[in-house]
Amino acid sequence: MTNKPKPSPLSIAAFIRSPNAITPALLILGVLVLSFLARAVGLSDAVGEDELLTHIILQIMALALPAVFYCKLKDTGYSSRLKLRLFGLGKLPIIIFAFFAMTFGSIVLRFFLYTWGISDGSPMYDTRGIGVGQALYVFLAFALIPGIIEEFVFRGILMSEYEHFGGVASVLASALLFAMLRFSLEEFFVHFFIGMILAFVVFITRSVISAVVLHILYGAFFLFVEPNVWYIISYPPSQTIFIFIMTIAAVLFSALTLGESERLFKIYSADGEEPPRLISSGKSNPIIRSTGKVLLSPAFLACVVVFIAFSLA
Repeated sequence: MTNKPKPSPLSIAAFIRSPNAITPALLILGVLVLSFLARAVGLSDAVGEDELLTHIILQIMALALPAVFYCKLKDTGYSSRLKLRLFGLGKLPIIIFAFFAMTFGSIVLRFFLYTWGISDGSPMYDTRGIGVGQALYVFLAFALIPGIIEEFVFRGILMSEYEHFGGVASVLASALLFAMLRFSLEEFFVHFFIGMILAFVVFITRSVISAVVLHILYGAFFLFVEPNVWYIISYPPSQTIFIFIMTIAAVLFSALTLGESERLFKIYSADGEEPPRLISSGKSNPIIRSTGKVLLSPAFLACVVVFIAFSLA
């Protein structure tokens, strides 16, 4: 009787390169720890109390460099899986509709958080009255650079890694981990809402560049328009009608975004392309099981624990 050869254990390199639910969350776990440590050790003191420069350095050190290192560990041709391609003009409408759904929706969410006393509603950076040069610096630090780096990490790497488990899992996991990056329990659902729209647009358009454009546009709105919106909201007589209009607009543009996604699905089918897959390709992996495999992985749960602990610290 011959003994069957034992299968060789999976090497670390092979495990990293294979589709799995652990390594993408490990990347974000490292990002969360690095981001917190940079704040804890006083990175702003090291760069002369320059908040904008601090934010730029933090984006590069805690996000960009770990992401590049992660890509280096992958096999040759990994970058081709990241959907770093331009989108056609036919996909521009969904980006426009998603932008307005995201802006109006985030205003409504932040208003209710402010009303319920969960958040103070103050802008991240008050841009009212600043000069053109300072405005460009703020745009670079809080809109342009984050729009490129964060979308490369959360919509490029994460969604490509999780797409093996289906579109629902990749969109949901990307949005949840994106929201954790802010270390804000108070505004977690606002950032989760923004992350969901960004991930959904990438899922439909198959282009991370579409999310980069959307992220930068929203960042510019958040910096230069939303502070004035809050000035209007702070005036009590205008609150009810203003929020009512914002809510109707958010619902309308959300519906238009979904309608446009349906149109793109039909175009994919008509052109003989396979539409984006909502569930994993495995027959024995229904949507709940495949999504649960991602969200309940040890690395993902570790991200949740670290996020909560650091947010409360």
